[in-house]
Amino acid sequence: MSQFEEYNYVIPSHFVCAIEYGDDYLDKDDAEALEAFLNELPEGNRVFDYGVDTHFRSYNDILGSIGADCVDATLTVFTE
Repeated sequence: MSQFEEYNYVIPSHFVCAIEYGDDYLDKDDAEALEAFLNELPEGNRVFDYGVDTHFRSYNDILGSIGADCVDATLTVFTE
């Protein structure tokens, strides 16, 4: 039986494609912010699940206090 933990994040919607497929289109500052965010994620087999609706937030988990249209995301990390 797999064990897993879930983590909730608020992610700017324009980062979703970069998280899933790579960051070829991001500018340098966004690419660096994304890399720092991804490096801080828990280790293990990871799967993101993104909400469908976007909402403007004045704070998010990648850019900090830079406002953006965001989605709620759940990261599931399988430990076994």
